[in-house]
Amino acid sequence: MTKGYTLDTNILSALIREEKGVTEKAEQTQGVNVTAIAAGELLFGAYKKKASPALLKKVQNLLRRLPVYNLTLWSPDIWGEQKAILQSRGITIPDNDLWIAAIALEHNLTVVTRDAHFNHIEGLTVERW
Repeated sequence: MTKGYTLDTNILSALIREEKGVTEKAEQTQGVNVTAIAAGELLFGAYKKKASPALLKKVQNLLRRLPVYNLTLWSPDIWGEQKAILQSRGITIPDNDLWIAAIALEHNLTVVTRDAHFNHIEGLTVERW
């Protein structure tokens, strides 16, 4: 059984844009969290786009409200194993997404995303919002 739902960057972006379905689902779901990787990607996007101070504050406020899962001593082991499995199958996914998946696998979290490549990761539970 999953311990919670970790939000991929595209879902965090949908929350920032206040997409009704995503916002409602996040508010109704217990155990919503974020990985430090997805948080960094979201902040990078805001800084890269030279977001307005109001938008940057909105991003920071969203991230402050969510529990954050960080890399642990075991995360690289999971990342390396999954990357080797994917590579043996000729599948490539972005490294940051593989880090998100490794943290989710380690902590038994469901990844909430709109990216189909998460479906290639063995043992990972994925939901679309």
